[in-house]
Amino acid sequence: MTHAGVDIDSLTPAEAAEWYASCGIPVFPCRPRGKEPLVEGGFHAATTDEARIREWWRRWPEANIGVPTGAASGWLVVDIDPRNGGDETLGAWLSKYGRWPATCEATTGGGGRHILFRHVAGLRCGPLAPGVDLKTDGGYVVVAPSIHPSGGRYMWDGMDGADSLGRLGEPPGWLLRLAREKRPQTVSSAAPGRKIGAGRRNVELTSIAGVLRSRGAGEAELCELLRRINGTLCDPPLRPDEIERIAQSVSRYKPRAENERPDSQRVFDRLDEGRYRMQIPGIASELEIDLLRREDGNLVGELSARCFLPGNRGVDGLLSVGDFNVSSVRARSERAKLIASRANTKTEEVDWPGIIEDFCQRVLLAEREGNPALVLADVPLPEPDDEWQVHGFPLLKHHPTILFGDGGCAKSYLALWFLGVLAKQGVHTLYCDWELDEREHRRRLELLGLADRREILYLRCSNPLTVECERIRRIAREYGCQYIVLDSVLLACDGPAESAEVAGRYFRALRRIGTGSLSIAHIAKGEGGDQKPFGSAFWHNSARATFNIKRADSVGGENIAEVAIYQRKANLKAFRPPIAYSLRFEDERTVIRRGDIADIPELAGNLTVPQRMAALLRRGPMTTAELAERLEVNDSSIRVAMTRKPGIFMRLPDGRVGLVAPQGGSDAKQ
Repeated sequence: MTHAGVDIDSLTPAEAAEWYASCGIPVFPCRPRGKEPLVEGGFHAATTDEARIREWWRRWPEANIGVPTGAASGWLVVDIDPRNGGDETLGAWLSKYGRWPATCEATTGGGGRHILFRHVAGLRCGPLAPGVDLKTDGGYVVVAPSIHPSGGRYMWDGMDGADSLGRLGEPPGWLLRLAREKRPQTVSSAAPGRKIGAGRRNVELTSIAGVLRSRGAGEAELCELLRRINGTLCDPPLRPDEIERIAQSVSRYKPRAENERPDSQRVFDRLDEGRYRMQIPGIASELEIDLLRREDGNLVGELSARCFLPGNRGVDGLLSVGDFNVSSVRARSERAKLIASRANTKTEEVDWPGIIEDFCQRVLLAEREGNPALVLADVPLPEPDDEWQVHGFPLLKHHPTILFGDGGCAKSYLALWFLGVLAKQGVHTLYCDWELDEREHRRRLELLGLADRREILYLRCSNPLTVECERIRRIAREYGCQYIVLDSVLLACDGPAESAEVAGRYFRALRRIGTGSLSIAHIAKGEGGDQKPFGSAFWHNSARATFNIKRADSVGGENIAEVAIYQRKANLKAFRPPIAYSLRFEDERTVIRRGDIADIPELAGNLTVPQRMAALLRRGPMTTAELAERLEVNDSSIRVAMTRKPGIFMRLPDGRVGLVAPQGGSDAKQ
């Protein structure tokens, strides 16, 4: 498929997606005739990998094509919506500032336009003026030849069509000035209202959408209204895909019938393990229970009640939150009275005792039933690309990994660097810290040359992970974090690390958070302490991969650290060969590079004979005698290694020993 002269409109969605990828533009699938991402991670999952793209469009052949805006694609997009005054705004701009610079433009299929410029760092997604949005890091657009929900087709404009993507113009200075100034409001500023902060945005916008849906608003109307409210009242605004997800979810509810009570429609959902929610759209209210557990035979959890009707006596809509005995009839009655008084609703319109009773019965039934059994053959296979490779170190996308070692091995420094490498790929991450503080990690970020990477979030933790996990999960969900680091296990425990129960609770908390993770741990003292993390054997047994890190004695001064990482457990992948890194600490920067473990005698001594042979042979074939002399072993040890590892070593025609594969394979564990 050629890059130039392509007629995008004549291609199937799959062919078009591959064409974008071949041009270096990452893509991901969206719902056919819609904008909602179909893959986990949404626009964060966008890729240029052709195998992955073919797999996606084999599964969803009619899927629309999404492209992340910002650094991932190099696009800064001005999104013009004529239904909300975009044409008028554009006309005023053209009259005041003159024509746009020559660049790529598209029609959206719904009557709008996308004007593309080269990406400029430091800008934020969100409303720019009435009917005009700016899309950069944290946003995405749907592209040709996708189909708009209205049935219209997205199309690249102008004579050059999609070819103009290779000639994006620089955004004009006046546009950048507008983008960097305080955003104007898109609804009447005369209506006073509090800002909706992080942590409440999803809940409040969902409740607002519920009221609108109960009165008959459709998905497109909900999306547009929520977008405007989000840009005006949410600080910071939610990502565009989150707004679309809320609108799509709420539009599943049936509108309220004309003579129906406001509280009659109740939507019950299982949000997660031990977490349930009931929404009552007609009264802009919801109940949510979390942290469910059994105490003396009773089902107990933390119950939150929210209401966003005018006149309620809650704090930012929160009427009540506290432990609640779901099994107790008396507790239900007392909590209903409290919520009714705080909501300030009329008894004849809102039956809070009935709502609480209904919610509790559904929770009890759901807990008795548990998760349904699945036909294993119907379960989708794991994605082939289920890990990130960070300069040789594998980070599992959906499972827990432990990196353990003695103090001073640069574990935390390397973990932050790993997140920095992911950030450069557009992956949002979270560093959960029990040991240091934000200033020290900010200094390290600066020294690593990553100070501009806003994809890395930092969270100072003081309570055990079993307590912090709900906060971590909420933040990860709010900001789209796909990977977390927990530093360190010992301080994040809710009891002694030697306890199997403590390890079990730690990993259950990680499972609730729901992302891939790297937990930093220490080693046990004594012989064999470098084989498993400190504490119960269940730390090693419950992680899907564990790695031990060792540091060589200082070489060339205290400003250089040489470390090696050895894999000790691999449940999901083959064992990896040991990895070496060199860290050079300078006054104004820290440089981390991958090295060759064979060049560090102190660390190379921890390798098996096959591993040491592979390291030497990567530089070129050698005779058996040369290998034995370099490794200080008998010739017979070399012959045994060759016999046991025929997939790695081979005898060359001239009698020397060489490698079957240049990298020596990951099979050289034993």
